[in-house]
Amino acid sequence: MSSIPPYPGSDSAGRPEDGSSANPGAWSAPQQAQGSPAQYGQASPYDQPGQQDQQDQPGQKFPAGPQTQPAAASGPAPGTDLGSDLGSSVSWMWSAFARNVAAFLVPAIIWSVAVFVIVGVAVTIAIIVMVGMMQDAPTSSDEVPAGALVALYGITLASVPFAWIIALLWQSGAVRAAETVRTGGRPVLGGSFVGPGRVILTALLVGIMVGIGTLILVIPGLVLGVFSFYALPAAARGASPVQAIKESFSLVKNNFGLTVLAYVITMAASSIAGSIVIGSILLLPLLVLFQFGLYERVNGRRLTEPVRA
Repeated sequence: MSSIPPYPGSDSAGRPEDGSSANPGAWSAPQQAQGSPAQYGQASPYDQPGQQDQQDQPGQKFPAGPQTQPAAASGPAPGTDLGSDLGSSVSWMWSAFARNVAAFLVPAIIWSVAVFVIVGVAVTIAIIVMVGMMQDAPTSSDEVPAGALVALYGITLASVPFAWIIALLWQSGAVRAAETVRTGGRPVLGGSFVGPGRVILTALLVGIMVGIGTLILVIPGLVLGVFSFYALPAAARGASPVQAIKESFSLVKNNFGLTVLAYVITMAASSIAGSIVIGSILLLPLLVLFQFGLYERVNGRRLTEPVRA
């Protein structure tokens, strides 16, 4: 089978066909400017044709995948214009989802049903127990005994950890599929249900941080949610959970206004979609794709066009 010539701006340009490095001096990644990732108002070194992706961090392993021709360079450089970065991320999100509907939608439906079943069973049991306690109560008053209310809320809340575990698995599968799209591949259905362990652990650690911050005081939970916005895409690229969160904190500090606006948009979308069944099913994979798109932009990289079916 004949090989497809590498696109001049792709990562494969200038490398041997077999991936080896027979002549170490024949190809090397361009040196990135010292300091933080591209900030608004600064030119991005990744915007020139033929330049490589951001340099790999020590200890990180980036998944390989077929490379496709990047979208034509147009408009402001990535990481330099708020409107362009948001618009490109949203556009890539829809395109990636529309061209891989089965890989994102089927796991979303199955995992959503699993969450609804767990919560529904818990609520049903709680109501049965509460009614039984009310019937056994010696008083003839219509007031619900305090013990019955405690049983109702206690049994219902007991289902939350199980539903959260399902949500973590679902989220990790969407992250795996999004990373495959980002690298120029097409995600397979079987691999889109559960993601790598480091992604699950990162999502778990972020969830615990945000949850504790929200319980202590709402504001710390919101702040931690903003600063961990890019943790999952970083983990998908090979970072450990702690490294992914550190990288996310650094990116948010350098792109604070953009990230806060993006977080507000995601929260608003969550509030609207949560009241609609189909919206709640589509919400998680779309938000994951949006995070991936924005993560690439704030790192100064143009988004690879998703592979067409």
